[in-house]
Amino acid sequence: NKVWVAVDYNLDFDTQAEANAGVADISFHGLVKVDPTSSVTSWHSISGASNLRCLEVDGNIIWVTDQSESKIFKFDTTSETVTQTITLSAGSNPRELSLDGTNLYVALNKPAGGNLQIAKVVKSTGVVTTIDLGVANTGGGTFATHLSGNILGWSSDSQKVGYVDISKNSKSSFTTTTVSNHFMCVVGSNFWIAGKGSADVVLMPIPESPSEEEGSGGSYN
Repeated sequence: NKVWVAVDYNLDFDTQAEANAGVADISFHGLVKVDPTSSVTSWHSISGASNLRCLEVDGNIIWVTDQSESKIFKFDTTSETVTQTITLSAGSNPRELSLDGTNLYVALNKPAGGNLQIAKVVKSTGVVTTIDLGVANTGGGTFATHLSGNILGWSSDSQKVGYVDISKNSKSSFTTTTVSNHFMCVVGSNFWIAGKGSADVVLMPIPESPSEEEGSGGSYN
């Protein structure tokens, strides 16, 4: 019955403010628990974190990504401690994530170069493998993932969206009118994907049997 929020801030006061007002630089990187009835909060700093981006609740576990540190933290809400830290390769830039009963699927928002990728992480062991989407990373890596049944949707900063049928490892990708595609959700039988810095929303139907053919996407104003 509690609300958990990822919080990141750095308050860097200039030298004059520090001298005249007696203030010091402060920062916090971690999770905040909020009691919605009493509004009482408790703050839980995560050691080694600097740029928390996404959290997913998994029973009494919260999985949270750190884009700058290329890490995924496993936080136990019962003990209110980090019980595992999964370190990805440097420069992986993990962003949004989704999960099923066995795995995490983490968008890797890498700089341009190579192919778009998603990290698949076994929750019980922390073992990481890479899903190569077979699409060139021309403007920035994957931004979000969203799981609907066996269909793993993804967005990217490379004018591409797509999906993977994780039961068959079949992949499809689509070119969009939006250059950067960010947050996504499922509404009915479609993935809805927000275009960064525009009023456009990309609508991508969730397939029953995706092919491996590349198609063309669309957008909504």
